[in-house]
Amino acid sequence: MDTKKAFVTKGLSITLISAGCEHEVDVSNIGFDFLTEGVAYEVDREVRRNSGISELQLDLDMPLHPYLSYRKVVDHLIGRESSAVERIKIGVCALLTPVPSNGFCEACEAVKSDAFEVFERLTFKKFRESVEGKIERVERLMQFFPGDDVIAKGFSVVLRLIWSGLNVRRVRPYLELEFLKEPLSVDGFKSIVARMQDHCVLQQKPEGKIDLYWGGRDVVKVDESILQCLGAFQASLYFTQLHLDTEARHHSTSCLPESKCPFKGACAAEKIQVNPELCNVAPWKQYMIGFNAQPGEQGCWYGVGVRALAGNHMRGQA
Repeated sequence: MDTKKAFVTKGLSITLISAGCEHEVDVSNIGFDFLTEGVAYEVDREVRRNSGISELQLDLDMPLHPYLSYRKVVDHLIGRESSAVERIKIGVCALLTPVPSNGFCEACEAVKSDAFEVFERLTFKKFRESVEGKIERVERLMQFFPGDDVIAKGFSVVLRLIWSGLNVRRVRPYLELEFLKEPLSVDGFKSIVARMQDHCVLQQKPEGKIDLYWGGRDVVKVDESILQCLGAFQASLYFTQLHLDTEARHHSTSCLPESKCPFKGACAAEKIQVNPELCNVAPWKQYMIGFNAQPGEQGCWYGVGVRALAGNHMRGQA
């Protein structure tokens, strides 16, 4: 893709029938959210089907968009009912292209014209050729995080995970299909995931509790201090993003809307915060009141991330 040329993401508006009712669905931007959620739901749906759940129950209480609408949009574009495997392959191929919305439409057109195998081979070839360049571009970002502080350590972990993930996808482009080979138990699911990539799971449970654990193939050796650096780096990105609106305009910290800490419920430091209510509305203020531990010590990940980010900003002005 020529990054100097402007491109427009593709979308469409269609009328869908679900549970006997018509729904107008406007997918104005077929982007990462629509495609990743669509593919993930198709995998989840097939896993549940393989476990014995009836067809009538698979989609109960599931929001039409983006989960159910993904299948409907694929069927609309290829001109017939699609299989789960087709929908997964179309979405994966689209996500491997430089502009996923264009890749999605091209993949659907390839299926419609019985040319998907050719499209698939070309897509994989281009992706594999681009992997080296992708990681080199990411590594250049390290210049923004010099030294050995918490942000640099966290980013170095992310870099290793990106490199490992790209290699996994390069060798096994349709790794999602490995979940569909047979009825899947909880242990079977964890075993498949562990063979793919190191990962940090942060998952909210129905009773309000949150699971937080690290698993994988030990691509990255993780102890509590490294996990804190990774969490602090993620929090610094989250905090930075809050300052930008949908039109990329920057807002000062004093004008930020209320926002809950992404680690709330899984953070040990939350229980000993002087002002725990801030975790629900303005976690960055935990840093401002000076309660958190210094980077590398036990403390609030969000606060450590904001403190480290502020330190890098001050060094950049020096």
